[in-house]
Amino acid sequence: MLRIAASTLVFTGVALAGVTGNPNVTGLNAFSSNCGVPGDRYSKTQWVVAERNESGKWRKRSPGALKACEACSHTAYVWKGSQDRLLAEFNEADESGDWYQYVMYCFQSNGALEQAITDLNTAWGWAVVQEFTVQGDKVVVHPVEYRNLRTWEKTSKPKNPIDADEFYGDRKPRMYSRASSLPFCSLLEGH
Repeated sequence: MLRIAASTLVFTGVALAGVTGNPNVTGLNAFSSNCGVPGDRYSKTQWVVAERNESGKWRKRSPGALKACEACSHTAYVWKGSQDRLLAEFNEADESGDWYQYVMYCFQSNGALEQAITDLNTAWGWAVVQEFTVQGDKVVVHPVEYRNLRTWEKTSKPKNPIDADEFYGDRKPRMYSRASSLPFCSLLEGH
């Protein structure tokens, strides 16, 4: 079992580009609150981890190094919530700026996945939102919602300039059934 002693942990590797501009920030804050982590979680930065240039290797980064890292396009934040629950947030951005994706995972105190949400925002004016919950041993995949980025109203599936299902299918999040299976888990040990 993953043991984290600090009350609040944050791991990241890129500036929070897109966080304040995300029309779904209320929904993402509600998700984190449901996991026992306050909506003002970004003000709690203590540790930083980044994956740089698709290298696949996660490493700790300081907030200063983070600001200087323009090439950091994959990030992960981790907070310890109430009742020893764990909130992990992955952010990934396309280097061209065509899309920005948030994926949040809530893990129970025993390390098992409880729920997840993804929000994929595009430069084409639409977003894909999908929720995942765990019932028993199975991940329940909820229907995909398409949203207008300006109004955040539900919209039909976009087909131009690209097919939304195909685009999202290439970026559908991996489900981590346990906190110990997070790709940067070894960096969390002892914190």
